Amino acid sequence: EFRRVLFRSDTENLTDEVVSDESEYIQLDLCPRYGKTRTLIEILKKSQNRVAFLSSYIGTVRTSYKNTIDELSNYNNIRFFDPDFYNTTQECLTDVFEWLNSDISHKCIYYVALTGSNDNEINTFERRTSNIEKLDKYGCMTFVEEADFGAECDKQIKKLNKLFKFSNKIITTTGTNADKANSIFGKNDIKKYFRGYISHVLKDNERSKNAVNIKWNILNNNHMVENLGIPKNEMENFSDMLRVSDGKLSNEVYFRQVLKYLYHKLETGDRKMDKVNLVDTNGVTMIFTGGNNESHVPLKNLIEDIFGYDNVLVKILDGDYTSNADAELEVKDAIADLGNRKMFLIAAGMCNRSFSIKEISNIILFTNGGKIGRASCRE
Repeated sequence: EFRRVLFRSDTENLTDEVVSDESEYIQLDLCPRYGKTRTLIEILKKSQNRVAFLSSYIGTVRTSYKNTIDELSNYNNIRFFDPDFYNTTQECLTDVFEWLNSDISHKCIYYVALTGSNDNEINTFERRTSNIEKLDKYGCMTFVEEADFGAECDKQIKKLNKLFKFSNKIITTTGTNADKANSIFGKNDIKKYFRGYISHVLKDNERSKNAVNIKWNILNNNHMVENLGIPKNEMENFSDMLRVSDGKLSNEVYFRQVLKYLYHKLETGDRKMDKVNLVDTNGVTMIFTGGNNESHVPLKNLIEDIFGYDNVLVKILDGDYTSNADAELEVKDAIADLGNRKMFLIAAGMCNRSFSIKEISNIILFTNGGKIGRASCRE
């Protein structure tokens, strides 16, 4: 068991270092949940530059920055602009100029998504960045968020180079596979800043009162086998256990008993297992599965059977029908209408990055492997 939280003193030190660093190309390898959004906003706030181009291949990055700037009073002098929310890019730039010229202390983040839309992708990017050279006089920098996911390929680097042309400092961030994004910098020298997994860098006396606390619990499957009477050869990995046969999970008994155990639903006749409080039984629960998405409907049906259809809301978040950004909005709307029901979210490849739902208090990983990086990202 350990806690992982953000402590402010390290963020202050890091942002001071980056702002004073004269390097043009900087890579921030920051562990998941370090607080990359506020770190970059703080860098802009402390910098002499007044404009930061923000670019990413992940749509929820936009939501995270906009909401942070809108909600926190200490960023009143910074505004968020996205040309996609204007009829034309020129209309957006007109508002940007008006904001920057109204007070010397005013700064802005100008969001340029790397993804396309219904029109040609390259033309979409050109539309978003038309006439941005006019911002050069205010001093510009570029932030590339989640740089190892999509942004590092040749097609996206070609787009980013247009932003780099008007930037005196380029900063990439990620919490996983940082070296994968090195290609963004070409052959230029890179100054790297690394912050290890938060469990390793935190000091108890530096924890913020508003920090995220995460308690890790590992269920020993050897004990689960003993108590549930499941043959060991049927528990080789979660991909196999989640295989679907005749519309049900191949190892449904395991998942049924584990969920009943965690949520205090064991009944007379169930094998004896000590009652413990490992989850917030009233909180929203996110379940990540191994394998493909095929297991999600049977798992949803199983959860509804355990808790009763009218007592629980189960949402499947699959890339087959939604995006990260849309899924985040769907979940927030569903939580607003949740009432007294419990809520479970089920995902596999979705919602690993930039998916911020503060009501989620439980994460269950029915996934293969135990690498801390990917697990931390999902927390």
